[in-house]
Amino acid sequence: LQYAAKDARDIHALLQKAGVSTGRFESVHARLLTDRQADKPGIERALGELTQQVRPWDSVVLFVASHGVMDGQRYHLVTAGFDGELKPETLIDSRELIEWSKRIPALHQLMILDTCHAGGVDWIVKGLYDARLSVLARQMGLHIFASASDRQLALDGFEGNGLFTHTLLGVAAQGQVSGVNEWGLAARSDTSRIAARLKHAQTPLIISFGRDFPLLKP
Repeated sequence: LQYAAKDARDIHALLQKAGVSTGRFESVHARLLTDRQADKPGIERALGELTQQVRPWDSVVLFVASHGVMDGQRYHLVTAGFDGELKPETLIDSRELIEWSKRIPALHQLMILDTCHAGGVDWIVKGLYDARLSVLARQMGLHIFASASDRQLALDGFEGNGLFTHTLLGVAAQGQVSGVNEWGLAARSDTSRIAARLKHAQTPLIISFGRDFPLLKP
């Protein structure tokens, strides 16, 4: 992908800046993995560190720009080293993503997936969040931004970023939204509008459990 690493760097910079400028966070710790660093072991190591470092009152954002594939009804995130074959060594499936989410203690979590078919995460999220976990989610706030439906391709190139990342950055730059949910909904609207203009079908999916939480300025 032409813009995946740049997408990650730009979102990384945005979140660092937002964390400082809002004054809502005592500190911001950001870990950036690009290219060969973003293989499955590297990602799992970083997530494992999060489970040890994060506390319940923290906010955690996981951003991914990569390929995404569907195998039947299951969505898979493609990691570095993928050779075209659906092998667990180079794929992180939606069930694994949600299991990592459950292991991270933070009560505020946002997962952003800028990949093709990212909406395929929806069915596994709803399936795994049983009654007990739904109560927890209402108390905490779990939000997932999927850049396209399970049947759609996410546009990689638009004005120097992936299309969905472009709209996330654009909404944040306008300085008119604060909460996570309103950020996602505004970016979804802009993505759909631009995609239609380009005659490309792409409608992001915004999944929210529980409480919204402030992330951006104002």
